[in-house]
Amino acid sequence: MFQCIRVPGIYLMSYLSSLESVLEKTLHMASKDGYSLGCSILRYLLRATTLTFPMEYRAIPEGYDRPLEEYLPIKVRCASSRVSAG
Repeated sequence: MFQCIRVPGIYLMSYLSSLESVLEKTLHMASKDGYSLGCSILRYLLRATTLTFPMEYRAIPEGYDRPLEEYLPIKVRCASSRVSAG
């Protein structure tokens, strides 16, 4: 079951009430296997809902769809990596 929730948190939001009811039932089990299952579900649920990732991996606000004569991406990359000596 806990393998089903190893997805990004955005996909879990619609199933949150179902996952809460499963957690309520499994975290109070007396057996070791049931308790371990509940802990695994809780671990992956917390991880999936708290991780953040950038939506885009752009280093500049403009798009990369300009012609190379007008814009050369390596120039921006080199300019941003320079460290001033002063």
